[in-house]
Amino acid sequence: MAESTAIEQGASWGARFSLAKFRPTTLPTTLVARSALHHRLEEGASQRLTMVVGSAGAGKSVLLSSWAAARPPG
Repeated sequence: MAESTAIEQGASWGARFSLAKFRPTTLPTTLVARSALHHRLEEGASQRLTMVVGSAGAGKSVLLSSWAAARPPG
């Protein structure tokens, strides 16, 4: 019985983890507009893959969240 409980807990943890990783981050109130980077993301939006590369803490998630929030729905 302990084995099935561990599996269930692992499955629910995995579901929570994936939801948190695929949800846009909350934008900070002190957000700095990065219009040049938004423009570059817009150019890549029609491509099959656009890769955003930067070191940890560089603001990749915030950049993508702000770009997604600025785009029209759909």
